[in-house]
Amino acid sequence: MVALSYSHSIKIPGWLNEQYVESSPIFNSRNEPNIKWHFEIYPNGTSKKSKGFLGIFLHCKNNFKLDDDPNIVAYFKFDVFVNGVKLASVQSNKPKLFSYVKPYWGFKKIMPRTTAGSFDLKVVCSLMFETKRNSVGNIDR
Repeated sequence: MVALSYSHSIKIPGWLNEQYVESSPIFNSRNEPNIKWHFEIYPNGTSKKSKGFLGIFLHCKNNFKLDDDPNIVAYFKFDVFVNGVKLASVQSNKPKLFSYVKPYWGFKKIMPRTTAGSFDLKVVCSLMFETKRNSVGNIDR
């Protein structure tokens, strides 16, 4: 099992009323340099149903191929800081399978956007993953 942590900070403009996405830079582990990750931050939701909520999704940038599809199984957690104060923490409750079919997982409604005006948002992603070429058991696909 490989463990890593990565943080990304952005300034959210006060005028933000539309769907907007900010991507973290790509990061990886020295132990598994070919498996790359990034997360996407949606400060005003991912759709009309989640408008007004913070959403964050973790993406595996593995260039999956259908014929040689390794199973990347991961637990992950997002800690959310607004203006330096930790306001939310969410995590996968069981391992998630990142694959050709679904290379991303995340949360649509982490917390409501209650801050008026501009604010600083910091997301810390903690991740534990492993690559398996065999069948995998009790995980979300």
